Amino acid sequence: MKKQVVLIVFFLIFIKLSLNAATDKYRLMFNSNPSTEITIAWNQISGTGQTVYYGTIDYDTNWSSYPNSITPYRSIDYMGMSNQFVKLTSLTPNTVYYFVINDSDGTSERFWFTTIPQDNGERLSFIAGGDSRTGIEYRQNSNRMVAKLRPHAVFFGGDLIGTPGGDTDTVAEWLDDWQLTITSDNQIIPIVHSFGNHESNGTGGEDFIRNLFDTSIDTYYNVIFGGDLFSFYVLNSEFLPGHSEPNPTKRIEQKNWLTNSLSTDNSIWKSALYHTPIVPHYSEKLDENNAFDDWANAFYNYGVRLVIENDAHVVKMTEEVKPAMTTASGNADNWFVMSNIEQGKGITFIGEGTWGTKRIADDSHPFTTAMASFYSFNLIFVDQCSIEIRTLDTQSPNTITERTENTRFDLSSDVDAVIWKPSALPSGVKIIVKCDDDNDGVMNDTDTCPDTPSGETVDANGCSDSQLLGVDDEKLDNSIKFYPNPVSNVLTIDSKIPLTRVEIYSVLGRKVKEVNSCFESIPTNNLSNGVYVVKMFSENGLKTKKLIKK
Repeated sequence: MKKQVVLIVFFLIFIKLSLNAATDKYRLMFNSNPSTEITIAWNQISGTGQTVYYGTIDYDTNWSSYPNSITPYRSIDYMGMSNQFVKLTSLTPNTVYYFVINDSDGTSERFWFTTIPQDNGERLSFIAGGDSRTGIEYRQNSNRMVAKLRPHAVFFGGDLIGTPGGDTDTVAEWLDDWQLTITSDNQIIPIVHSFGNHESNGTGGEDFIRNLFDTSIDTYYNVIFGGDLFSFYVLNSEFLPGHSEPNPTKRIEQKNWLTNSLSTDNSIWKSALYHTPIVPHYSEKLDENNAFDDWANAFYNYGVRLVIENDAHVVKMTEEVKPAMTTASGNADNWFVMSNIEQGKGITFIGEGTWGTKRIADDSHPFTTAMASFYSFNLIFVDQCSIEIRTLDTQSPNTITERTENTRFDLSSDVDAVIWKPSALPSGVKIIVKCDDDNDGVMNDTDTCPDTPSGETVDANGCSDSQLLGVDDEKLDNSIKFYPNPVSNVLTIDSKIPLTRVEIYSVLGRKVKEVNSCFESIPTNNLSNGVYVVKMFSENGLKTKKLIKK
């Protein structure tokens, strides 16, 4: 009797699971206009008639209540899976959509996603990294961190696993791990994917990314976020000589496509993603003169300000640079320079692929800001005036409070604790600035007088004579004690000259605090970690100092 009961219970559990087990390995892709289009992909385990039901009202798993439905436009058996692809088009920007997948065997869980705002005035959040490779535990932690931070999209730079088609660490297992990027309330974060050298290993090949993520056939394409806010170029470095898919014809086609696209692209910001770095920060990786020749000057000439590289498995960030030559020659240390950069054209390179694997960073260059070795990805915030870049250690996701769509820009102590803060970048944030709020010709990040009256001539710091009128710098310097710097909770300003007020500005020129008394004890615990400009006003004039909050 007991045996019969156990068998019945087992049978009922099996029947219940089978009703929800016809699909798995879900992923969403932004391969075209992310405000109005998205691709949904999954593995079809069993069943027939698979259909996506979707809409802007949450009907949970009641598939028949959703107003819209669509069947796969493309199905392909690949890497031991039945990959299904559905393209949703004519979506409403900045809108939540709910969806389920129903087939003859049952209905999936209810998932949801949000389309990107079409308005360039909306701030956006992205995560960028690559090379998850065979570090299963480490890539799983990085994936969990994605779910906690809830970005608008993930930019992945290639090399999912070591050997596609191998017996261990399969593509199917990678996609199972990718489910960890789904948030606790079932939001799926879309991915923008590029092609890595390991994509061609084993039974992989030139169609590897296309057959898993439905990208363009050659895996180079352009996705523009936020109307004209952020134009993102995905390039395929594997077409270059000496790489996994060398192809002279496709190399030329890609180069011409990039130049032509950039020349007509009027987006506020432009960025690029590819696999192999031009000047790697790991000594056993070769410098990529062909990539330099094809892309570097196009990046500079057309204002590509942020370039995301992978492959070398180290952490790096560079200064803003420009190409020093048209065709790469000689030592790669001399390929880029930091001087005589035209306003709005300097390129920052970040990388180099430590999502799930790492090496020792051992090859610094004159334009290197900092380099290191730890499992990481980059958290990138973009608005009209700036790109903020932070590199995060991804191995402690359980210490991070999951963000909501309304709190994804919150950098409270839990996130701050995992931000990389090398000595050359103690704030942990690299800011690329475009805006000049007071139109004095000095960008916000270096403007210590961000409210210059219109028409006044300013110095290199953005301050006019009227703003500095009556200031004897040496006398004022000797009259003011300003400490501690860096500061944690309380800033003390001890001044022999009576102060009338103190203002604190972010490096973007935004006033974040004004104090009109008690200057000897100014609370700073409510300020986020970073660099600030402090303006101290007296009857004798104005004095500015840079402050670091840690």
